[in-house]
Formats: sequence, structure tokens, C-alpha cells
Amino acid sequence: MHERIGVAVAKYFEFVPAFGLRAEDFGELSVSAVSAATLLILIGAAHYRADPASKQFSKHLFFLLISLAFFGVAADMVHMLFFSWDFFLALVEDGGEMLVMSIITWFVLSSTHRDRTAPGLAQST
Repeated sequence: MHERIGVAVAKYFEFVPAFGLRAEDFGELSVSAVSAATLLILIGAAHYRADPASKQFSKHLFFLLISLAFFGVAADMVHMLFFSWDFFLALVEDGGEMLVMSIITWFVLSSTHRDRTAPGLAQST
């Protein structure tokens, strides 16, 4: 999705190729940066107003999102620069993104499950 939107952004803002990257790559970077900034602002706002246990949760989520950004942005740009290593770098990029997203999903869902089964909370059967 960020690739399609990145192409549209690159065309709209008339990005030019530079540093061995295509204009579309800069569009993708822009889309990723705006998405990441939005998520980090929301996590930061929630963190600011949270209790200590929730602050710990948001810290973990922050570092997981940084990991996702590494694979989604940094590994993607390296992949574009060194296209001769296409298979290996595509594996690192896409595999890393899927692994981190799986960990984020597990982390959020397991935290939700733990909260529901905590002593003192009403449980529906």
C-alpha cells in the first residue's frame, strides 16, 4: 500500500531520483515517515497520560515500531541501492517486516488477554 501511495506522492511533489534511489523510493519514504510519525504521536500521547503499567506497554510498543521502521524503511532503501542482492535483501526486508508485525500482533493480543484474566476483573463466559 505504501508503495502505491508513494508513487502518487512522488508524482504529485515531482520528486527526482538522487543518491541511487528512484523518485518513487522518496515517495515511499515520505508515506512511511508520515505514518510512523502519526503512530508515534498517538503512542506518545497515550504514554503521557498512562499509569505505570501502561507506560511500560507503550515503551515496548515504541521499540517494536522502531524495529518495524528499520525493516520497512532502512532495509527497503538498502534493497533499492543494492539491487544485485535482490533475493537476499527482499527476504530480509519482507521477512523482517512480517516477523515484527507478527510480534506486535502477539504482544498486543497477549497483553489484552492478560488484562482480561487479571484478578478482580469481571469475566464473561
